Amino acid sequence: MTDDQRTTTMKAVNDFGFLKLQEVLMDAPEKKLMCIHAKSTAEGDENQGADAVVIFEKHPFTVASIEKILSGDVRMTLLMENDVYRTYDLLAPQELNVIKSTLIYPATERHIEKWRVHDMEMVEESAATYKAVTLPFLQSNQFSIQWVYNILEGRAENDRIIMDETDPKDGFVLAPDLKWDGKTLENLYVTAIVRQRGIRSEAIEKRYDVRRSSLRIFLHYQPTYYHLHVHFTHLKSETMSQSAGKAILLDDVIDNVQLLSDYYATKTMHFVLKTNDPLYLEFVAKGVIKSA
Repeated sequence: MTDDQRTTTMKAVNDFGFLKLQEVLMDAPEKKLMCIHAKSTAEGDENQGADAVVIFEKHPFTVASIEKILSGDVRMTLLMENDVYRTYDLLAPQELNVIKSTLIYPATERHIEKWRVHDMEMVEESAATYKAVTLPFLQSNQFSIQWVYNILEGRAENDRIIMDETDPKDGFVLAPDLKWDGKTLENLYVTAIVRQRGIRSEAIEKRYDVRRSSLRIFLHYQPTYYHLHVHFTHLKSETMSQSAGKAILLDDVIDNVQLLSDYYATKTMHFVLKTNDPLYLEFVAKGVIKSA
């Protein structure tokens, strides 16, 4: 079953009791994040037995949460004491133990593989390789981007929209990325989904009081989905999505295209792929790179 053939509607989810754990796809203690693969056990549900991907992530601390802890409304268990150093386990109030969760359901095998931890490699893609291998592959192997159209057409996430320029030529929708909790400015992550072209950052400063000079504005190559979109993150934010081999600064893209209109049509690109990524496997199958 393809992504497009899968149903995009589901009953309201009030808990995860209908899911049975299959495997842990990613365990990232440094990010306070875990991603799992599960299956639906809901009897009578049209998606019974379907796969699901669930990402669990603890919220970062805020000044308000620290003040709540310092108010004394916690239970403390001493773990270690040595001279002036003490380590405790704290049992904080329930409202401070909120976990952000993202549910992908029904999930495809590609969703599962996207979140499964694998080795990564830097690959080289010439203009000829793009035309002969990458482009044909992308034309026949893509995630459904119906969720993008839902946002652009006002059928989803309306309450999250920061700015909506509806002009079909120059319009775009600016909204918080799902990877951001929408609160901690140091982790700010906003995405502009372009109707055709036209990117601005003034709305972010107006909404969050974060200056343009404090923003990292970039595109991804390879992108997660093939509809032009631009990423905005705070300079204090540190994520893999903005690392070399993945992110290209928007200002550099604009400068390069102004210097040479077909710059990216002729340039050899270098980017990172997981060794289980379907595109990586296609590169191996076509002899572009050797298998790891």
